[in-house]
Amino acid sequence: TRSSLYGSKKRIALDESNKSCILANIETRYGTLINSGDASNVHVDNKNNYINKSEIIGIDSEGNKIDRFPSTINIPQVVNKTNENYLLDFDCSSLYNLKPDILESDFQEKLDNGDIFNFNFNYYEDFNVEKGVIFKNDNGYFAIIGKEIFHSWIEKSENISEGFETPDDIDIDFEML
Repeated sequence: TRSSLYGSKKRIALDESNKSCILANIETRYGTLINSGDASNVHVDNKNNYINKSEIIGIDSEGNKIDRFPSTINIPQVVNKTNENYLLDFDCSSLYNLKPDILESDFQEKLDNGDIFNFNFNYYEDFNVEKGVIFKNDNGYFAIIGKEIFHSWIEKSENISEGFETPDDIDIDFEML
């Protein structure tokens, strides 16, 4: 959890008798009382009707319907061995500190030896599958979640320089640069 990584603080509102209060907000337009946990991101149509997340469809650039990818939570995933360079092309959005209940000895040995593995990860059923990277260090087992980034690298020997021609006229006007 985030609190186990960074610690946490909790503010407790007290009444005049030093008893803890239940926090809530009052919606200003209609005066509706909104208790903590009652509000979340929801989808509504143009008539302010609630739309269930399962009713939302994805459309690609040609107007075709896109199927959802199922959640990978509690579903075994294939892991593929990778290396440190893979992490250089990775946009991390989440970090998990893992506490495995059971770990196959062969897999644990590979992690203990510094091997790194990637796998598909999808927290919710939606239209996008992220990648996960699992590894072990002196502080435990970790998974980082995010997206692969693809770059076109060139070798140092292939250094491409811009062509710049010096004008025949030696009087260079620096405002031209």
